[in-house]
Amino acid sequence: MNGWIRSVMLQHEWIHGWKKLTDITHFNSFLHSHLSLVWIEIYFLMIQFPDPHFKSKHRKRRVVNTDLVSCIAKFTSQIGSRVFLQSDIEELQCDMVDHFEKSGYFDLVEGYDSAKLGENVNPFEEKTEREIATYAKGLPVFRMLYRR
Repeated sequence: MNGWIRSVMLQHEWIHGWKKLTDITHFNSFLHSHLSLVWIEIYFLMIQFPDPHFKSKHRKRRVVNTDLVSCIAKFTSQIGSRVFLQSDIEELQCDMVDHFEKSGYFDLVEGYDSAKLGENVNPFEEKTEREIATYAKGLPVFRMLYRR
């Protein structure tokens, strides 16, 4: 996580407590309002293995939603900025991909295919602990890479 964002989150935790940051609606507005306070440009953003919230009544709690995609678009206005999405739950990955593709702000990076999420490669050599555990179970990891 970007050091400045982490610093702001820690200050927020100290002042308001993490309790408020667990509400994703509050977190999205928190992120937008705090990034708006400074001149900041995000060149690469990763959303990896977010909580799937399987129950339909809890889907509104998913990390990737229309508001977050718009916020990300605002702070990735630099041409060539990238957003990497990764999950071990295909339905969740499809939902995240759907939000990014419907936004109109992002394009697929060449070599990535939204119809073959399980075949897209990780652009990084280093694997997350979740990736390693998923592969150890013989399960696929679904990925997508977008550019602004």
